Amino acid sequence: MTKMNVVLCFSITCFSVVFIASLTSNLWPTSLFRGIIGLVVGAGFGLIFHAIWKFVVSTRPEKVTLEEEDSTDRYIDDIIKMEQEFSRTPLTEEPEATAAEEETSYDVQNSEQQ
Repeated sequence: MTKMNVVLCFSITCFSVVFIASLTSNLWPTSLFRGIIGLVVGAGFGLIFHAIWKFVVSTRPEKVTLEEEDSTDRYIDDIIKMEQEFSRTPLTEEPEATAAEEETSYDVQNSEQQ
């Protein structure tokens, strides 16, 4: 959408909403005046929205080149290899930790007997 289309959509929408809401409780000249104020405010919102939209669209990432894609594939392959090596090694407790647990359980048994 062009800048003019965005501003027109916002301003006409704001004018319509304000005019109809004001018309339910005011005379038509007052409603028209408030609708024109809504038109100006809506145009401001349209400009702000268009600026934000333009910023968001312009900061999208560029297309990836073949060289960058190859380096990314190699990086992913390295990660997959590391995960496979990690999953092959069993996760067991260290002998020191097992010995410490046995001592603790032995002490608990002795204290219970006393």
